[in-house]
Amino acid sequence: MSQNSQDFKIHVNQTMAMQSILLSMSRGYVWHCSGEIKTEKANGLIEKFNERYGILKAKLSLERRATRASRKAELNGEPHPRHSASFVIHPVVGGDRMRWVLLATGPLQGEQMQDGKLASQRLQWGKYQMSQIPKTDNSGVTWTWRLTREAQNEMEGWFVKSGRSNKQSEFEKLLLLARNYPMFAGVRKQVQRACERGLSIWNRQHPDIQLAPIQRLPVMVRRAAYANPPMTLGGFQTAHLARLTKAYEGYLTDSSEAHFISKAPDPQADFLLN
Repeated sequence: MSQNSQDFKIHVNQTMAMQSILLSMSRGYVWHCSGEIKTEKANGLIEKFNERYGILKAKLSLERRATRASRKAELNGEPHPRHSASFVIHPVVGGDRMRWVLLATGPLQGEQMQDGKLASQRLQWGKYQMSQIPKTDNSGVTWTWRLTREAQNEMEGWFVKSGRSNKQSEFEKLLLLARNYPMFAGVRKQVQRACERGLSIWNRQHPDIQLAPIQRLPVMVRRAAYANPPMTLGGFQTAHLARLTKAYEGYLTDSSEAHFISKAPDPQADFLLN
């Protein structure tokens, strides 16, 4: 059954949005284009892509159709004659903008598509990017998320800086904060390495205050992508507008403008955002 853009489902959080992208790419949706858009303009984008590629149709039906067509074409040594598309959109921090990605089983005519299998064209989602890593049994490769090189260097920089300091409570807090990353296999490996590096520096710098090895990091498990009932694009836009209206009304009665002054971010937690 088709739906309109107002009914488009929004994932329960960014991690679940990333999970859906990962599952789609694992099922052959490796071509992509992406970007950010103002929240109030998201409906037009979804309606445009739906008119072109039917992204509001039942997703499972599309995936089954795409998988069947791809396998048949591969067996016959033919190119896939028609590509199916999948779409994910999710609010960024603050809610004023939304990050989106259009995924497809092949390049879509009229779109600036990139091949996610190529290292130079990896799909990026905020501070994360999709990549392929060897399976644990060496039977091939599998898709996973990793931090971008810049985000990884930033994270490791915090651990190095904190490990060299004399603030034990802040260093231990950083170790706990690191456990909040979305623990996809690639990200988990990067976080593990950063934690171990920081811990090694701390123990060398503080021979009288030796810290125990880090506890085993959480393992990513598949969870429900949507709330019950699910948040929709229309519902999110309404809630976001109500929040802005409330803040503005507060501003009208408070000359200090406190309602529009954001709390200063925790510098050690900032790299976990977005």
